[in-house]
Amino acid sequence: MLEELKKIYMDEEFAIRFFDSFLREVCPSFGRNYYFENFGGKLAFTSCTSFVSSLHECEKNIGIDHNLGELNCAITLKMMEKIRASSETIMFMCSDDRKARNVLLSMNQDSVKYQCHTTGSSFVSIFHQGLKKEDVMNYIQKYCEYRDKKGQSTFSVYRPNGEKEKRPCLEVLNDIFEGKVSCNKKGDFIKTLI
Repeated sequence: MLEELKKIYMDEEFAIRFFDSFLREVCPSFGRNYYFENFGGKLAFTSCTSFVSSLHECEKNIGIDHNLGELNCAITLKMMEKIRASSETIMFMCSDDRKARNVLLSMNQDSVKYQCHTTGSSFVSIFHQGLKKEDVMNYIQKYCEYRDKKGQSTFSVYRPNGEKEKRPCLEVLNDIFEGKVSCNKKGDFIKTLI
């Protein structure tokens, strides 16, 4: 990503500072002093190579189980905000973990349209693009089998009044292709009014 910024702005120092501004902008979503505790005074600003190397060292210290994926996704989203056309919706794949998705979406600017997709909610997009259930049934079955093996045999589906119900995965995925279930911009399944 840093190399892309360097190509866009044709200035290595500016690209590094710009990337650091993204990092500073997203860190408060993970904790009030997250930037200063994890990156402050630890990043090398002399070249892209030294910056990336020092950034990786910071990431190692943070550890993969401490929102690192969400942090990297948040930085990517910030970059996409800056380089996209203002009318475009930014669609991105994100965690099935609802709390993690909410952290990312809490950064949403009023002028930016985000559409978060989880693996499950991506079937809603497939449906809206005109594919039939029969066309993707093999994927649906494999996905349900995968979730079953992980002990995740249900999806949460939200009713229009906000109530949550747990429903079997295959049932929810079938309901998508019947227009009975959709998803919101957070990637949550919502029951549609038919």
